[in-house]
Amino acid sequence: MARLLVVDDERSMREMLEILLGREGHEVDLAADAKKALELFEEHRHALVLTDVMLGRQSGFDVLKSVKQKNPSSEVIVMTAYSTTEVAIQAMKLGAYDYGSKPFKVDELQILVQKALEKSSLREDNAALREQLAGRDKLGEIIGHSAAMKSVFALIEKAAPTKAALTAILPLFKAGASRYGVVNLGDLTKLSAFLVKNKLLKSPVPASQAATNEFLPKG
Repeated sequence: MARLLVVDDERSMREMLEILLGREGHEVDLAADAKKALELFEEHRHALVLTDVMLGRQSGFDVLKSVKQKNPSSEVIVMTAYSTTEVAIQAMKLGAYDYGSKPFKVDELQILVQKALEKSSLREDNAALREQLAGRDKLGEIIGHSAAMKSVFALIEKAAPTKAALTAILPLFKAGASRYGVVNLGDLTKLSAFLVKNKLLKSPVPASQAATNEFLPKG
């Protein structure tokens, strides 16, 4: 379950959402204005923020902009009792996951929250994976052995925009070896170990497989 932030100047709405989301197993923080909301977000970096548009001196759009600037992986759902096309367009332009009209249907909100959290989790995973693949201190030993390995890693990095694409990494690894003529078993063994360490492969590529035409090209 996730940590969520509810921002609304109506106490009854805050408390209702706290109960509703709490029943789903989430930890919920509450804020009555943008200032308090951003203080809480700075401390906890919530996976999802649900904010009303009308918050007094500042608006929910101020919360939305700040949240996306501070942590792009966090998702924001904008809520309003004054649903208009202009509000919807502005919310989406600023990066909101979605917007909802108050009063809302409980089942629809639950589904919306679930989908927003799934997207937030995927963004976090992608960011962590890209950081791992870009970390030269982690890859330096492998890359240093052959220029061809840089091409293999480039293929692997392209395979990581979504969780589902991770299953394609081993075929790309093999394709990279074939395309770029990587025949250094030391390089391949280290690359295999790196992928296992970072949970991109379930188990190392056996040396016997790496040394046969099942893995490396002939000649």
